[in-house]
Amino acid sequence: MFSSIVFALLNKPAALVARPLLATTSSAFGFFAVLLALLIGGALYFQKKRSDKIEAAARALGFTFRRKATKEDKALIVGSHLAKAGYARTVHNVLQLSGPAELAMFLFDYSYAVGTIKYHDRTVGQTIIRMHSPLLRLPPFFISPETTFSKIGKVFGYSDINFSEAPEFSRKYLLLGPDEAAVRQLFNSSIIQFFEQERDLTVEAAGDLMFLYRYNKIVKAEEMGTFVETGKRALALLLQAQPAVA
Repeated sequence: MFSSIVFALLNKPAALVARPLLATTSSAFGFFAVLLALLIGGALYFQKKRSDKIEAAARALGFTFRRKATKEDKALIVGSHLAKAGYARTVHNVLQLSGPAELAMFLFDYSYAVGTIKYHDRTVGQTIIRMHSPLLRLPPFFISPETTFSKIGKVFGYSDINFSEAPEFSRKYLLLGPDEAAVRQLFNSSIIQFFEQERDLTVEAAGDLMFLYRYNKIVKAEEMGTFVETGKRALALLLQAQPAVA
């Protein structure tokens, strides 16, 4: 009986044998196509919902809002080391402060892919505050949680700057800068205390420009106000601590 079935299959026209296989393959392809469409549609829906909430928060905070980044907005990340991180970099949900000329303040979502183009690993996204002010005269420095960028010192070629009088701060944060003496002078007790109280905060600064964010954390619309206040407080402390103009 078994041998007769095998004989029949072997002698059946190839088109008749392939037909069930093609049907199964088509069904599987159709299922995954529908699943992919649902995932993309769901992601776009939640992205729009978040953008709507951010727009409302922006108005309440006195910021203008752009869902899609302009050509100028796409250059906001320039000056941060994240500008060269990964690939497929995007800027969106841009908030711009309508305020004094002494402070140009932007908030924006910035994401990029890591891994390779062929073997995409994951997407890293964070909400970033960018502050530019002619009143700032900061020595170049980079501060971030030790666990986040534990190897970045090797990339920059600098050693971690520690404070013997602030062991908790030195344990939690990686602090780098080309001019260690200037960075030590800037980081007074008030700034050290600020970073000890904040969680997972990263700040990059040089001259009249600074960036503030939490690595791989997109800020919720309802937390925008608190995030803005964190940025303003950091700015105020750095302004007070920076060396006076000779």
